[in-house]
Amino acid sequence: MPARPREAPSPVSVETSIKKTDGRKGRATGRTTQFNTRVRLDWLDDFERLVEEESERGEHKITRGRFLEMLTYVWRQQEGKPLPAFGLPDRILAALDKIKDHTGLDDEQALEQALAVYLQKLGLVKTKSAAET
Repeated sequence: MPARPREAPSPVSVETSIKKTDGRKGRATGRTTQFNTRVRLDWLDDFERLVEEESERGEHKITRGRFLEMLTYVWRQQEGKPLPAFGLPDRILAALDKIKDHTGLDDEQALEQALAVYLQKLGLVKTKSAAET
């Protein structure tokens, strides 16, 4: 029986080691990371039911991750712990902090103000001048 021909090495190098990322780019862009945990099947069934109920209450479907964020937010609120803004990258939160420091507005007002200015710059909304009111 003839010997099997050797395979030529692949021109593409495949990195097989797993490196832990520092997360800066993910936080800046708002990307997510995988979160796996083992739970009992009855707990998972109940959790899925709660996620579905919450999705039906609102306009949009809620993911498991979003529901966990909501649960964490409520828990922090009940425990009197600091409440982070939902789903906003660190660079946006830092910008909001600067707006708050400069204007004295709270989180919601600062975000509303920033969005209003941005929408005006894009030409999506127009403000009434004093002469128009």
